[in-house]
Amino acid sequence: IHYSLLLLFFYVLLATIYTFFFFLMIRRPPRSTLSSSSAASDVYKRQVSTQSTGVSVITVMDPGAQHGASTWERREKRSWEEVEEDGAGNLAVGAGEDRIAMRRRRRAALASSVVTQSNIRKGLIRYMVVIVELSQKGMTVGDDVFRPNRAYAVAELLPEFFKEFFDQNPISQLALVSTSNMRATKLTDFTGNARKHSAAVKQHVAGAPFKSGGDASLQNALVLANQMLESIPQYGVREILILWGALTTVDPNDIFATVSQLQTAKVRCSVISMAAEMYICKHLCASTNGESSVATDMRHLKELLMANSAPAASLTSTSGPADNPAYLIQMGFPRASLSRSHKAFCACHQEVKSGGYTCPRCSAKMCDLPSQCQVCGLSLMSSSHLARSYHHLFPVGTFIEQPQDLNPESRMESTGTCHGCQAETETAQLLTCPKCEQLYCYECDAFIHDSLHVCPGCEALDQG
Repeated sequence: IHYSLLLLFFYVLLATIYTFFFFLMIRRPPRSTLSSSSAASDVYKRQVSTQSTGVSVITVMDPGAQHGASTWERREKRSWEEVEEDGAGNLAVGAGEDRIAMRRRRRAALASSVVTQSNIRKGLIRYMVVIVELSQKGMTVGDDVFRPNRAYAVAELLPEFFKEFFDQNPISQLALVSTSNMRATKLTDFTGNARKHSAAVKQHVAGAPFKSGGDASLQNALVLANQMLESIPQYGVREILILWGALTTVDPNDIFATVSQLQTAKVRCSVISMAAEMYICKHLCASTNGESSVATDMRHLKELLMANSAPAASLTSTSGPADNPAYLIQMGFPRASLSRSHKAFCACHQEVKSGGYTCPRCSAKMCDLPSQCQVCGLSLMSSSHLARSYHHLFPVGTFIEQPQDLNPESRMESTGTCHGCQAETETAQLLTCPKCEQLYCYECDAFIHDSLHVCPGCEALDQG
């Protein structure tokens, strides 16, 4: 009995020593190592911005330093920590961020863009092809940053982008293309109906992890997009937006020759990568005066995607103004058929439908506006579409910040009234319109520049 107890004590002692040394061997991995699913293991993701001058600026970004934790430390999303209570007792989301700094970064980006500049020629009639990469090793792979995968993140943000794009460009049209299995597939043709594009995204992009596979082909997608843009009139602005998540591309021919063809056709290409940067994407954007960027998280991806909703500067030739003429565009304002009992043949879908719009030139029936008549080729739109595009020609100027007071007590005591919402706000958080000199808060500043596109104080002066 004593021998059995001694043997049992010896086994327990060995197990305790083994467990102690086992936990000592566990250590935290180095902070410079990222998750393998982010496609940038042991290398920091790089944010690349290619300006219209063709100069590429590369900024090395450390996601761990940006978010305060590495990938393995922020695996759980604690949404309850982002909720705070404001002064009025309402719940607001985003407690972990400095809102004033975030708004100032937004205003700095808005001031440097062409959206608020009135002396730059912009293309108001845009034809954009959105290319979504759906390969098995790209968008459909599981990711800790874009959960549950990159295809789901893109499918969640694209409907918002379609709505914002047609709100900013009501007389523009958009098409959708996907690439997988070394092929390119046209999901939707050029149309101004955001619901059709959203339905195609829900059907093909959201369900991509269950039916896609193979490698993507960037060249085949660019060739298909260029063929779709060949029939666009000369006054239309040709653009291609690529959402890329893979690290490779399988191309049948020389892709640099395809890039040269896009450059000759004046097609502006922009790439948003969700993994590491590829040289061919950077070369494509630099050759066509587009923008190449790498999304670091879901919020950054949304910012990069929404940045393409506003019209960019038109590409001009260096030989002279003769190669950049102004065009007179014939437009038709069709009459809507509100009778549901009367059915007619639809020229766009080749079906018999009720409702729709009648072309004023050839009396052909079309379903949606804006569109192009399939019979006579006349551009059809409503007067409201044309009026909503007017604000890009005369944008609202950037509001000026109030001078900062170094004394925090006096800064809290000095308040002012926002001319937009009539709320009492600290003077340090108010902005001044340079024309009418009215004060606005940051929320009204974002609403005026993003949605209203008209300064209420300036309109009151013009009417007075």
